Amino acid sequence: MPTRYKYTLQHLGDDGEWITEEYKFYPKAEMDRIEAKGKIWKLAITKNKEQAEIKMKKITIEQVQFWLGSDCTRTEILEILAELANGEYDPKVLRTDILYTCVQ
Repeated sequence: MPTRYKYTLQHLGDDGEWITEEYKFYPKAEMDRIEAKGKIWKLAITKNKEQAEIKMKKITIEQVQFWLGSDCTRTEILEILAELANGEYDPKVLRTDILYTCVQ
């Protein structure tokens, strides 16, 4: 599953050249390891375009079926619709739930 940001960690190697590594999550442990060695480092945090593209796509009937599962009852579907209508289930959260279920 794509994350919201990409983390690019660079540090100076023994030869004076920059070593670059990319991470999907904040690289705290790697930064601590580099810091402990007394190395110079820098971290760039950029938005992940892949994650933005997923958010822009329309939800398909197949994705909704997959999210609901084969054992979901009509009553459960009606409960979800009632929660949406009453503002108890944010449509953005529903969208995210469906997308992340289908990406895994």
